[in-house]
Amino acid sequence: MKIGMMLENAFPPDLRVENEAAALCAGGHEVHVLAPAFSGEPLEEERGGVRIHRFRRSRRAFKRLQATVLRLPLYKRFWMNRMRDLHGRTGFDALHVHDLPLAAAGISLSREFGIPCILDLHENFPALLEDSGNTRGLVKGYFFNSGAWRRYESWAVRNADRIIVVVDEALVRLKTAGADPQRITVVSNTPDLERFRPDRRQKKGPLRMIYAGGFGPHRGIETVLQAMPELLRRHPGLELVLAGDGAGRSSCERLAAVLGIERYVKFLGWIESGAVADWMGKSDIGLVPHASTGHTNSTVPHKLFQYMAMAMPVLVSDCAPLQRIVASCRCGAVFHAGDPLDFVRAFFALGSAGRRRELGMRGRRAVEKRWTWRKDAQKLTTLYRDLGKSKRTGRIS
Repeated sequence: MKIGMMLENAFPPDLRVENEAAALCAGGHEVHVLAPAFSGEPLEEERGGVRIHRFRRSRRAFKRLQATVLRLPLYKRFWMNRMRDLHGRTGFDALHVHDLPLAAAGISLSREFGIPCILDLHENFPALLEDSGNTRGLVKGYFFNSGAWRRYESWAVRNADRIIVVVDEALVRLKTAGADPQRITVVSNTPDLERFRPDRRQKKGPLRMIYAGGFGPHRGIETVLQAMPELLRRHPGLELVLAGDGAGRSSCERLAAVLGIERYVKFLGWIESGAVADWMGKSDIGLVPHASTGHTNSTVPHKLFQYMAMAMPVLVSDCAPLQRIVASCRCGAVFHAGDPLDFVRAFFALGSAGRRRELGMRGRRAVEKRWTWRKDAQKLTTLYRDLGKSKRTGRIS
């Protein structure tokens, strides 16, 4: 099949989209990705068999256009015009739409072209808007009204031909929103076990915790920082590595200064994925300290499985997917989200170096057996194989 992917973000990097596109190419499909170019990327490019088609826009202008999704037809028309042009040159057999804002354009185009639409929901987008503060205030509340976004999501999942989610909890949530569970496939954010291997671990230096990912109010990094003074009192020399960036980074840096722990916290900023794996190899404990919200209780980050693949014990908050996965394979400790004192308790529950090695190897065995990208790639290619055998349903309401 010729598959047209619609993506709002610059590409690459986008680990989930890269993994999916590569898996579909390996399965014999022809994959085209339509995405914005915010800097000097070529407008046409091929990477690893994936054909990338870009349109040039400034990031500021693009974000302003994005804000009109539910209130004006500008964003939908913008994408439909570009995808029509690409379809005219390529002739797609299916549209693969990444995330909720592009759902209306993708579903409408699929009806126009007479081909199926696969809606790939990376996260609970309405809840993410609430977590990030985009629903607060008069102007933001108008363009990003959470109730309107939930109604839009309900329409989208009832009208897409197939839906992809990242975790079982998201399937349950969308079933409640009106989606047919028979049309939902869970393709999780699992790792490539060749890229994240225990033999990459070359531990030197102090006991080290690592968090890899974005900063923001729902990430729970503040909880870890607030726990550090007590951890350092009982475990002098402990180091915290924060690999990532985002709107909440400056506030976390200020908090570290107020707490007097700057010398024990490394803010690395964004680093490329190979460097992230290198830092994981230098660390002892992997952190996913997310706050418990509607968003975090219905998604799962790549980093959880990457830590496990690296045979690192994990220390996670009690968000539903995190707690379920860690408890099922007994590869770490769970603390109550937002509670620094319970984080301290969970940290010491990881025990000695020998105990941490045992927990880490349980995590590695769990991803080898169950949570590996090889298995999720098979589910994705099976979805397209079955789609190719069936006629398009054309459900639009």
